[in-house]
Amino acid sequence: MKQVEVAKKRNLVFVGHHGSGKTSLIESILYYTGVTERLGRVDDGNTFSDYLDEEKDKKITISSKLLHCSYKGHEINIIDTPGYSDFLGEIKGAIHAADGAVLVINAQSGVEVETEKVWNFLNEYGLPRVVVINKMDKEHADFDKCLTSLETILKASVCPVRMPLGKESDFKGVIDLVANKVLTFDAKGAVAKTDEIPADLMDEVEEYRQKMIERSVETDDSLMERYFADEPISDDEIRGGLKTGAMAGNLVPVLVTSATNCIGIPSLLDGLLNYLPDPLQRQTFKMIEPDAEETDEAIKEEGPGIGFVYKSSNDPFVGKISLIRVF
Repeated sequence: MKQVEVAKKRNLVFVGHHGSGKTSLIESILYYTGVTERLGRVDDGNTFSDYLDEEKDKKITISSKLLHCSYKGHEINIIDTPGYSDFLGEIKGAIHAADGAVLVINAQSGVEVETEKVWNFLNEYGLPRVVVINKMDKEHADFDKCLTSLETILKASVCPVRMPLGKESDFKGVIDLVANKVLTFDAKGAVAKTDEIPADLMDEVEEYRQKMIERSVETDDSLMERYFADEPISDDEIRGGLKTGAMAGNLVPVLVTSATNCIGIPSLLDGLLNYLPDPLQRQTFKMIEPDAEETDEAIKEEGPGIGFVYKSSNDPFVGKISLIRVF
């Protein structure tokens, strides 16, 4: 069995309002990374993760699924969660087990009711997160409107690190604000071409890019000093500052995709590696004295990386459920 160091692992939960495209996005990731040889569709009932008969019939995710892929020498564990509030137990249990979260937003509608609920769950568990604005190829898709809804409704401190190249039927690629390049993709999702920023988009892209750099250097006094002294900041330093801010909850990196057309998938995966923590970086445990009652407990054993989280609850339809996570 191949051994991968812990720093090259990611344990991520995908959450969002039903219909935002979580399952389709994961399907595109699995297709691009070679886990599956065909791109399944939710409407066709043949996606890799929605395999239950009821899920195929209703075309929704009912239970959380654990999926896996490899990318650039990293191992990524993905939990696909339901989008309906009827399955809140599934969603909260999955969030409890992850080190980072991917909040998927429908580009047509922005923040919706279930988006607010899962956002509050992420806040409750202090989970670092990125936002993916999906379905940029659909009618009425609006990147700026989505950003506004994130800021006004969720009070999210969003920081776009990718911009869409076009929208609706003209959505054909992604602008990487860190590398300051345009990326277009082939039918399987691989980067087909890397181009310079078009002249007609230069001013808008530069405005977004400067805001992103300012958010990045705010996380490090030495970077800020160099920035104000007009010294160059490398792309890796920008990414490092953004990750520091994301892990501290001071900013939320934003990416863009079209899952059904496999646009932006490697760019998304790069974002997951660059901006979300590995298990060693995630601060999980709190010291709480256990009491005699059945309550949530978090216990930490002394020693590097040794401990467990225990959560017990009673489900009215199933009975007592216990979730145990071992490190």
